[in-house]
Amino acid sequence: MDYLFLDPLIRGPFWASLFLSLLLSLVGVVVFFSKKPLLGEVIAHCSYPGAILGLILSIITLKQENPVFILIIAFGLALVGSLILKRIQVFQTADSSMTLILSGFFGLGVFMSSIIQQKFPKFYRLAQGYLFGQVSTMTDIHIILYASVLVLVGLIFYLNFSKIKLILFDPMQAHFLGGGKIAVLLEVLICASLVLGIRGVGVVLVSSFFVAPAIFTLRFCKTLKSSIFVALSMASILNVVAFSFPLKAPIGPLMVLLLSSVAFLTLRKKPHVTTS
Repeated sequence: MDYLFLDPLIRGPFWASLFLSLLLSLVGVVVFFSKKPLLGEVIAHCSYPGAILGLILSIITLKQENPVFILIIAFGLALVGSLILKRIQVFQTADSSMTLILSGFFGLGVFMSSIIQQKFPKFYRLAQGYLFGQVSTMTDIHIILYASVLVLVGLIFYLNFSKIKLILFDPMQAHFLGGGKIAVLLEVLICASLVLGIRGVGVVLVSSFFVAPAIFTLRFCKTLKSSIFVALSMASILNVVAFSFPLKAPIGPLMVLLLSSVAFLTLRKKPHVTTS
């Protein structure tokens, strides 16, 4: 097991993937129990044109990829998409609004990606990385980044757990009790987590980390606290399994396959009614 700490080629991808999986599973449980399982998919696709725009600006100004700059712009586009979605839902159903936002932003991202392919062909592989993920290229910088965000999100959840439960299970009561700030904070955390996730597993696959652990916990847990604990445990175990897989395979898709398979195998079990 020493290679997980000493080998720079393994250390970065393993620990960064582990902390990212924990972060996405934690936030994903909240998204799932807020009865918005497709929200992760929508926000991830909204961040894609931001990532491509950031990459284009990095290429023009620095002649290389600047991951921090790219993620900041992607985060901004994710917030814009979330705000537009809220506005549209006043006039349209939730499903149609989400479909419109998802397809519109993703189309914009693909269009911008084609610009990179034509104008900066040697950087096109980097653009594809934000679409499908690049776990194997993560470094110690990503470990520090994901671990720091995980600790911050965990601390926020711990300090505001009762308010978060109220928002999830009784939003009207939470609104009257002044839970609006926490609700906004949750939306920001969701956007930030998804933007960090696209660097690891890509826009196409990141929402699986939101949904699959929550579906699994629904079959075995009766409280939000136990659901979070089981989701985090599931993500940790499957991350180790993915890196111990005997055949060489891309870690991001393999993690999604494992998460989805475990969740799928539990579908026949009757779900519990989760309470606060």
